[in-house]
Amino acid sequence: MQLVRPILAALRAGARAPAGARAFSTGKAGSDSILVSDITPSGNRTSVVVGLMNHFQSGASKVGFFEPVAGKNGEILSRVFNLAGDNAGATAAEASKMLADGKKDDLMDQIYTKFQATKSGKDLTVVGGTGTELDATLAQALSTPVLLTLAADRSMSAEDIYTAALSKRQAFADKKVDVVGLMLTGVPKCKLDGLTGELKEKLAKSGLPLVGALPEEDLLSSLSLEEVRKAVIAQTKAAFDQHVDVNTVVAGLQKPKSTDYISPKAFQYGIFQSCLANPQHIVLPESSDKRILAAAAEITQRRLAKVTVLGNPETVAAEAKKLGLDLTGVNVVDPNSSARMDHYVSMLVEARKSKGMTPEEALKTLQGDINYFGTMMVAAGDADGMVSGAMHTTAATIRPALTMLRTPDKNLVSSIFFMCLEDRVLVYGDCAVVVNPNPEDLARVAATSADTAAAFGFDPRVAMLSYSTLGSGAGPEVQKVTDATAIVKSKRPDLKVEGPLQYDASVDMSIAKTKIKGGSAVAGKANVFVFPDLNTGNNCYKAVQQSTGAIAMGPVMQGLSKPVNDLSRGCTVPDIVNTVCVTSIQAMFHKKK
Repeated sequence: MQLVRPILAALRAGARAPAGARAFSTGKAGSDSILVSDITPSGNRTSVVVGLMNHFQSGASKVGFFEPVAGKNGEILSRVFNLAGDNAGATAAEASKMLADGKKDDLMDQIYTKFQATKSGKDLTVVGGTGTELDATLAQALSTPVLLTLAADRSMSAEDIYTAALSKRQAFADKKVDVVGLMLTGVPKCKLDGLTGELKEKLAKSGLPLVGALPEEDLLSSLSLEEVRKAVIAQTKAAFDQHVDVNTVVAGLQKPKSTDYISPKAFQYGIFQSCLANPQHIVLPESSDKRILAAAAEITQRRLAKVTVLGNPETVAAEAKKLGLDLTGVNVVDPNSSARMDHYVSMLVEARKSKGMTPEEALKTLQGDINYFGTMMVAAGDADGMVSGAMHTTAATIRPALTMLRTPDKNLVSSIFFMCLEDRVLVYGDCAVVVNPNPEDLARVAATSADTAAAFGFDPRVAMLSYSTLGSGAGPEVQKVTDATAIVKSKRPDLKVEGPLQYDASVDMSIAKTKIKGGSAVAGKANVFVFPDLNTGNNCYKAVQQSTGAIAMGPVMQGLSKPVNDLSRGCTVPDIVNTVCVTSIQAMFHKKK
């Protein structure tokens, strides 16, 4: 399973419902943070941050401050507003080194995690941007709107400011980040009325409000570090209130966040948070693989799950020592001496009695196949899920589960991938298991994929994909998708599903409006995509992954009574850690059924 660093929005356990059941959810009301970004790195956002925090604190709100990259203002602001704790995501040295080493994603992960800790319990968190192109990436990752600031040079005309502001806004628009307005600082008093009047008119035509303009003589616009340290907040209030329309900022914060998509950072962060809050017991059979041992050690140390590895305890301990790993807290079970073997033999004989399996054959199977033994642990309730495949084929990993973990209704076993794009997470199914589904099977894949998506916090909108959009083309393959869509709508009226749809009409609202008359709850904003066959699905997910750099998290197996997931044989330690966490979320979901 190819996962990368997990960072996900806080998970809230929820009871299963026919539609939209969740093991966690991501809150999506108005924004509880705002990033203040200087249009130029040399700008002075300190005055704006002080003014905003003072304004919102005066309303009895709990206001926090966060710097993604520690700057000169963080410590001062913390003292002025009596802010406790570390309010920076990374030091300037850390950030520079990580960027130079090509570890931008790691930096974003670290910043996001610290940001979540800082804003916990706050009504609003003001984020101090870097004034560089990194701010757009930060705002996208933190899911926060932006207030632009610009220190107006004496030589700058309204046209100069207008051009600079729109150019900066476009950088955020490219990342699908809302900009609530522009605020000027240090404006010469003699130019204040004329400049702001002309600029407000120009900006209004472009949909960018001018929030305010602070004169250069005012204390607020000329605050030095020492002045900030000594200043009494009350002295700054009059200047800020006189020259700034805070209501425009408030309106921007109150604008509802889009519920159409979950951001990758919020999605990944929530998985880890849920695992920390409710650790599950996951068995990793392949202890002879050093990556498995390293992942087991990391998962246990981070308290993400309770881990059992299969193997001879002495052999495992010797290998861990050789690798320099601390396996304290990791449970090691030797199938050959397990006290549970007799019970597992009885279970397997019962499950395979129609095939004439004897106790001797069952014992031989369980002693010779670690995946079978691990699956029996899950089936017996001795573990909540299993992750394997680092040293085994997908078939070898999944085959025991198809015997022991089928649902009572013999539901079709299929899979999905979570596709983590730059600004959203999409669900693709089936891209790994079901080769050529008939309409009934395709309908099952769609319904199960929607339920899996819901368990991971999505409001599923399912697009049944084809080369035709609602009858624009005809043929057996189109008819299969048409029939499958009708079956889903009949059996699961609670789901939002549409088909047949072409991919472009599924994701692009302008194309959807052109191709579909009368509107659709799915077209243009689908987040679950069901492919007509494995050939299409497998090639599509790989094409998106390779051409866009998207992270493909999967395959996540679905349709089993308890979770078993497959690793790629080329998996890394982070891949294994993340797969265990995804498996844990599935285990939580199954327990709520």
